[in-house]
Amino acid sequence: MGFLEKLKKFNKDDIQPTIMANIRANFIGQPLFHPEKVSKASSAAEGLCRWILAMEQYDLVAQVIKPKKERLRTAEEELKKTMEMVTAKKAEIKILHDELMEKEAQLQEVTRKRQKLEWDMEMCKTKLERAEKLIGERQS
Repeated sequence: MGFLEKLKKFNKDDIQPTIMANIRANFIGQPLFHPEKVSKASSAAEGLCRWILAMEQYDLVAQVIKPKKERLRTAEEELKKTMEMVTAKKAEIKILHDELMEKEAQLQEVTRKRQKLEWDMEMCKTKLERAEKLIGERQS
């Protein structure tokens, strides 16, 4: 009961190496362990034979892919850390950029005030010269 469901839900990613070694040693190389030959005895046995062969092939492929998946996982973790670092640096850059914009605005304001003071000083100098001229003309 439920054998087919168990086969469908079988965790093919965690097949123990000892089980696969046993299957490869005792079944895969046997001349009678071929779906065409097994089908003569039973169609259910043929299906099971095909399933075992498929699991064996899957395991071979999984052994090749497993280190690649691990490297991918490691690379993704490194990427995540790097992206977190990039995000933090971008936040720092934004803070520094905002400070720079504020300093530039302050510089422009100070420059504007300095120019106004220089203009006021020139106007005072001009008024003083004119006043001295007027005082000089009245005394003469």
